[in-house]
Amino acid sequence: MWPFFARNEGLGVKLVTNCNIVCFPTLWWMESELIEIMLTEFKEFAFKGNMMDMAVGFILGGAFATVVKSLVDNVVMPPLGAMLANVDFSNMKHVFQAGVPAVEASEDGSIKAVPEVAEVAIKYGQFIQDFISFTLLAFVVFIIVKKVVAAFEKEKEEEVEETPAQEQLLEEIRDLLKKQA
Repeated sequence: MWPFFARNEGLGVKLVTNCNIVCFPTLWWMESELIEIMLTEFKEFAFKGNMMDMAVGFILGGAFATVVKSLVDNVVMPPLGAMLANVDFSNMKHVFQAGVPAVEASEDGSIKAVPEVAEVAIKYGQFIQDFISFTLLAFVVFIIVKKVVAAFEKEKEEEVEETPAQEQLLEEIRDLLKKQA
């Protein structure tokens, strides 16, 4: 059972799943038309304003994350390490197996080649730095989202409060008529 796209008269393109491989040769003439339809729909989707805004947001978000990471690594962590008896968080780790360099000197003074062995360690200091970086980034994004939502709510309130002069006059006439009746 192979799913494929078939074009129905007046119904557009639909996914057909209950056909076996024998149906494919009868639909090859539709392939170029289907490709054109899908490309047209993709262009409409990809180049709408919202999609481009989202792409710009991703790019700026990545750049902002880099700035926050630099802030944490170069501005926040050094003073924090100094307050904690000159601790360098990036070097804090628990080593299970020390790394071996690719070349070693033997006892007789000659150099012999040995394969390099990577260090096996839990780098909890780097985790602490990354956690602080994430927390700062999340806090800044929270503040930005909160301000944007507040601005939209304020804009909606202003739109609701603005009533045209004619409507205000009609409401006053209605209220006066209610009092007289």
